[in-house]
Amino acid sequence: MKRTFTLTRDDLIYIENYQRIYKRVLREAKKRDNDRNVTESVHRTKTMWQLINREIGKGPENEQKLELRIGNKFISNPAEITDKLITHFISTGRNGKTKDNRIVYNVKIKQCPNSIFIYPVTEKEPEREAHCR
Repeated sequence: MKRTFTLTRDDLIYIENYQRIYKRVLREAKKRDNDRNVTESVHRTKTMWQLINREIGKGPENEQKLELRIGNKFISNPAEITDKLITHFISTGRNGKTKDNRIVYNVKIKQCPNSIFIYPVTEKEPEREAHCR
């Protein structure tokens, strides 16, 4: 199943520039945070190795328990959670399908005229959109 978004050329250029700026800002913030962690650390060598291991994906084991609540039922099996989420998101997109099994979204991006950023989205807006379909 393919998703197709109908955006104007200007919107695509705007998104591309926004993503490029966001990546640069994120990269610089990460560098500054790592530098600050090393300079403030008592054991600088240990801190450097922790940063290296985190960057290459050898971080400490994550022991957070993942749970999904559907109604009154709690699901903690990761495979079952994945199935429920896939089912949910596939069923919400069924209304926009075309004959060749693609989902078409006609999206107009609201741009803030005073900045280069897109208007922030609250957590209520996606909920409202999901209930409308």
